[in-house]
Amino acid sequence: MISKIEIGAVKDYLETNNESELKIARSFLEDIVLELEEIQQYRSIGTVSDCKEAVEMRKVKKLANKEELRNFNGNIYSFRGNCPTCGEKRIVSFDTEYCSKCGQAISWQDDN
Repeated sequence: MISKIEIGAVKDYLETNNESELKIARSFLEDIVLELEEIQQYRSIGTVSDCKEAVEMRKVKKLANKEELRNFNGNIYSFRGNCPTCGEKRIVSFDTEYCSKCGQAISWQDDN
């Protein structure tokens, strides 16, 4: 993998040796720098599998082993259950949308 330092070194070489280099070689190295910078941009965005994983995490899933938590008046104020992705035990209130550990989208609503 080419690092930003190596790309910078090629750029520095091009800037300091422009008189002695052949125009064809200079043009070739400039094209290489552009291509490597583009590759670095794509790598910083992530791979296709990273994208698929992120899309999957946005699909809302129900808590596993869901239990209702009630106040003294018997009203439901929250739920407790396991995240369907990481399995972490979570307390989910009505305004919770995602697992705080793995980021999985969570639904607290009943099935019906």
